[in-house]
Amino acid sequence: MTKLLIALALLLPAAAAAQPGAAALERVRAAHEAFLIQELELTEAEQAAFLPIFWKYEEQLRAVRDDAPLRRRAEPPATDAEARRRITERYERLQRALDVRRAADEAYLKVLPARKVLRLPAVEADFRRELRSRVRDRIRERRGDAGRRFRP
Repeated sequence: MTKLLIALALLLPAAAAAQPGAAALERVRAAHEAFLIQELELTEAEQAAFLPIFWKYEEQLRAVRDDAPLRRRAEPPATDAEARRRITERYERLQRALDVRRAADEAYLKVLPARKVLRLPAVEADFRRELRSRVRDRIRERRGDAGRRFRP
């Protein structure tokens, strides 16, 4: 079972990168769950209690991120007042995300040992890093330049 979870966690993100849509997102979610289960060493009881809570708070964090404007490199603000407004909005979004993370940790602590909750951010970062790496490899594989990092 453990080997199956590892295989899912490593193979599904690359497969999902090649297939757009809801099915791909579902495969990434399954790989994400498998990765969490494996890396946090969740028991079946912990899995049953933790995963629904995890996805609930992930959805709330996604809503906060989706609320952000898409002007990362857009036109600069016309006035200082506009710049100040954007700065204030940025900190409000960061605070909302922090509030969601704090509430999530409090909920996680009800179903997981504190040491597993503490490891969760690092495990999440590892999953995102692995996912990016698999997607990047898949793109290179499709282009036929798996050995080149940058095109001349």
